Amino acid sequence: MQKELFNVVMFCATQYDCRQQFLCKYLWPELLSSYYEYNSCDNCQKKNKENPQLTNASSEILEMLEVVEALTQNSLIEISPDDVIDVFSRSNTNKIRKNKYNKLTLQRESREVKLYEERSPTILVPKETARLALNDLVYKGLVKQEIRLQKSKIIQYLSCNIVMVGISENVKQQVEKMCWEYWVHS
Repeated sequence: MQKELFNVVMFCATQYDCRQQFLCKYLWPELLSSYYEYNSCDNCQKKNKENPQLTNASSEILEMLEVVEALTQNSLIEISPDDVIDVFSRSNTNKIRKNKYNKLTLQRESREVKLYEERSPTILVPKETARLALNDLVYKGLVKQEIRLQKSKIIQYLSCNIVMVGISENVKQQVEKMCWEYWVHS
C-alpha cells in the first residue's frame, strides 16, 4: 500500500518529467522501450518554457543519505522528510537550532565532518528539488519511511505523520549503480 502512495507522491512532485510517460510506465511497465514524451502535459510545457538542464546529482544523493542515516540514528524524536530537507539544505530554523541538527556530524572516511561547515548543495536546490530527490530515494526503496496513522481521542478522524526510519543496507553500492539526474535551472 505504501509503495502505491509513494508512486502518487512521485507523480505529483515531478516538475519536468512527462506525466503521460510516467503513467504509461506505471500502468504498462512491460512496454518500457516504446515510451516517448507527448509534450502536451503541464510538465512538458513547463520544461519547454523554462529549459532546465538534466544534471547528475550522485554526490549530493550520497550526502542526503548520510543526513538521513545520521538523523535517524542520533535523534530522540521522530524525523520527518522536512527535517531531512532542512538539514540537507543547511537551513537555520528554530527547530534545527533547538534540536541541535546544525551540530550534526557525519562519518566520512573514518573521520567526523560537521555538516553545517561543509559546502551547501548546488544541484539539489531549491528545496523542491531536494524533496523530489528524497521522494525518489524512498520510491526506489533506498530510504525507509513509514506512514503512521493516529486516531484523535476527541474528534472522530485520523491524522498521519510521515516518519523517516533509516536507510537500506548496502545503500552506497546501490546508489552507484543507479542514475541520479535531475532537472536544474542553469
